[in-house]
Amino acid sequence: MKLHIVVATLMMVAGLTLNDWMPTGLLDDIGALGNSDRRNAVRGLSVFALVGAVLLLVLQDWMSRNIGGLIALSISTLVSLLLFFAVDLYLSKQALRAAVVRQSMSNVHAPDELLGWRPAAGTTGRHEKFDSFAVDYEIDSQGRKAIANRGPAQLRIFIFGDSYTFGHGVKNADTYANIMAREYLSDSTHVFNLGVLGYGIVQMFGRFLEIEAQLKRDDIVLFAPTSQDLKRNIKDFVFPSKLIFGDRVDFGKRYPYYHNGGLESVELATPWNDIKALFFNGRWSKGVFRFAHSAIVSPPTTVEAKEMIALMRRLARKRGARFLLVFLPQTKERRRNTYEEDVSSFDFRNVMRFFPTDEAELKALRFATDSHWNRAGHAVAARALVSTLLTEGLITPNQLKTSVQLSPTSEIYTEPLLKP
Repeated sequence: MKLHIVVATLMMVAGLTLNDWMPTGLLDDIGALGNSDRRNAVRGLSVFALVGAVLLLVLQDWMSRNIGGLIALSISTLVSLLLFFAVDLYLSKQALRAAVVRQSMSNVHAPDELLGWRPAAGTTGRHEKFDSFAVDYEIDSQGRKAIANRGPAQLRIFIFGDSYTFGHGVKNADTYANIMAREYLSDSTHVFNLGVLGYGIVQMFGRFLEIEAQLKRDDIVLFAPTSQDLKRNIKDFVFPSKLIFGDRVDFGKRYPYYHNGGLESVELATPWNDIKALFFNGRWSKGVFRFAHSAIVSPPTTVEAKEMIALMRRLARKRGARFLLVFLPQTKERRRNTYEEDVSSFDFRNVMRFFPTDEAELKALRFATDSHWNRAGHAVAARALVSTLLTEGLITPNQLKTSVQLSPTSEIYTEPLLKP
């Protein structure tokens, strides 16, 4: 049998085998909860193998007559691609380093061997970003963005999240956690802001484990990530790749990962990760490498996120505390009325409807040159979250300030005036 027939036969077998209907042991996560990039890659390889087999059989005489020209074409194409990638990676590194100039932080974070970084306890940090904000952050002695709780606590609310919860670019008084405590909730209800700039679900899970033993009966754990936090994972690598050269170089040298119900950490800036970071952030080629990594290497990190959230819910309930999951919407997500990452398989309460849909109104909720909420955006989020806590029965109207007015559905419809 001729070689080209053997090769074509093998390609046909591969094309018929590697698909959604005949998954192999290597593709055990190809189902609905698996890695969608991997599923699409398998489909593409299947079609490529079948089409390639047919072309090999049909064009084998022409290919044998023009083998010299094909080799020369292949070599020139390879050299051109290598030059293209070399230029793209150089520009990628320059762009990542240039991002450092556009903003600066000082005294905001302290390194952490497990989580990578955490707010520096008992400090006042400074965060500046060109054309957007220049603000001081007050961090309390427990490493939380400080909230001025007053009086003895009859109810405690612990809020976990990323930069949207921490309050990227806004002072302490203007975060939604502070607005909830100051403008909506009674003095006997204390709020604690455990959000951290740059955190993903893995790090929020670690932050929860640190305070889990402190939870008491009827405490509320408000878990409030954004949808993008589902993929802020060292295994997915897209977000960690930006930390190596980019505008978050002060965020520590290690990165955690989820393993057997707990966390472990690895060194972030290794030579191999440095190379990967360049490929993941190329101006023109990053889509190819991110897709290939997700399709071939990366596990379905959304499944891990579901496991961690389910574990936090169980641990909270075991101590008599209540657990509520929401996904905070970015303004671009509200404009499309859909989250950037698929959250449909999570048990969460949707707060997107509290945000306006008009583009001009949404623009007024964020910084001019930064996608994070400004003070007005945090005010909307505070109203949304307090209303959701009420409708879910986690707090009662008696736990609100007397000035707060409610609709018949227990949602806040008249917001207290926020002082400028």
